[in-house]
Amino acid sequence: MLLKTICDDSMQVCGVAFAGLDSGQSIGYVIPVSVVMLFLSSFEEHGKFMGVPSLGAMLQTTENAAIKRKYGLDDGHQGGMIVTKVVELSSSDGVLQEGDVITHIGDEEVGEDGSVAFRGFERISLVHKVTSCRPGESIPLTVLRSDQQMDVTIALKT
Repeated sequence: MLLKTICDDSMQVCGVAFAGLDSGQSIGYVIPVSVVMLFLSSFEEHGKFMGVPSLGAMLQTTENAAIKRKYGLDDGHQGGMIVTKVVELSSSDGVLQEGDVITHIGDEEVGEDGSVAFRGFERISLVHKVTSCRPGESIPLTVLRSDQQMDVTIALKT
């Protein structure tokens, strides 16, 4: 298959068309340029692709008022992502616990929809922020655990 670059309106490359249907229009799969760059830098540094990092935790938004009350969040303003499961041997194992609420990643506040600030007024998901890091990097998180705020650091694994 021939790979094709995908450009935005200003002709900036935004991804690579990986799979598509020649007989269809606008049907395909595009690998975002951030993933392509992660692959290339990983290959250059290690001679192979090291993978995409993950928290290794299942998360739930806090958009519901009842959920906010249950976890002690300010109903009007405070958001975050609830940890509903921690995968054994994952990046989060031994650091995060079920019932923790991730309120910040670094200095960025996590919204009730699980988003964080990106390039000024734009927002991206917390999960995207994590997967844009490299395996082995550490990320600081602020969590609420049993109504106590605490800072933790997670070394990212694939």
